[in-house]
Amino acid sequence: MQCLILNVNNKILYASDNFCAVVGIQQSELVSKTIAEFAMPKLARYNLFASQIVQQHQEIITNNQRRIFLEINTTETQAEATISHKTPIYDSNGNFLCLHIQFKPFTIARLANLGVKFHGVKYSSITDEQKEIPLTRIQQMVIYLYARNYSYPEVATWISRFGHTISPTAINKQLAKLKILFNAPDNEGLKDMSLKLGYDIAVPAEFLPTRVHDITEDVFDLWIC
Repeated sequence: MQCLILNVNNKILYASDNFCAVVGIQQSELVSKTIAEFAMPKLARYNLFASQIVQQHQEIITNNQRRIFLEINTTETQAEATISHKTPIYDSNGNFLCLHIQFKPFTIARLANLGVKFHGVKYSSITDEQKEIPLTRIQQMVIYLYARNYSYPEVATWISRFGHTISPTAINKQLAKLKILFNAPDNEGLKDMSLKLGYDIAVPAEFLPTRVHDITEDVFDLWIC
């Protein structure tokens, strides 16, 4: 389990081994530091929106409410989303003890989720070798949407909404270039390759805005738990 325990001043009291492994830092370097002072990519959203985070945590503590957040970090090319469950802990006399935060990686639901749940099948991920294949911003968007079974017009519509003018015909041309890059024999072969390498869960940076979004009231609409 990835989790943190904070005091009322947002200082880290405890960080689980799994959390430390994900963010790439030792527990000794985290404990006694405020969560908002780390600028490393995996914790950047707390650094960027420190005042918002402090306010959210204070409201959780004051109102004794468990809240669920969608936390998004973006790199130059990719958006990483994490679900956080934040729960205030009190003693038997109602005195605040700590804020418990549990983190879960978020991927848009697909068949492989069931494989992980029932068969222990591990998510595919983009290998270092494949990361070295240079993709343009449009190519990353195309392969992400195409792998998720969007039609050519749908792919073109979504990409256009993010500031790139492209026609359904041009999508086919982009797929032809991607087939060459990934040495795929045809479009279905490209889709199989993209699923195998995890491109269907590599969300392009433009698709999700960096922020910490309170989604407590939206978990069912967003299919998040």
